[in-house]
Amino acid sequence: MGAVVASLMGHDLDTGMNLSNISEYSAFWEQTRTLYAPFECAVTMKSGNADVYQNEIPGGQYTNLQFQPQGVVTYYFSSATLLQELK
Repeated sequence: MGAVVASLMGHDLDTGMNLSNISEYSAFWEQTRTLYAPFECAVTMKSGNADVYQNEIPGGQYTNLQFQPQGVVTYYFSSATLLQELK
């Protein structure tokens, strides 16, 4: 719903809804969907999120930001292990 509201903002079909309020509903539904976690196949974002429109973050970049810190930590520990072996 947030995607529709955000995409229509400033146009003739503007809904007049506050995107911040829509984000609160998105958070609610994201929590509700945790009840269905055993049936989900997605690893990251479980529901649509209008925050990408509010913060002007492309969707691909948003999901990349979720995985990058995990990769950096893995790389750091791998490097630390290698350096310990070289001592």
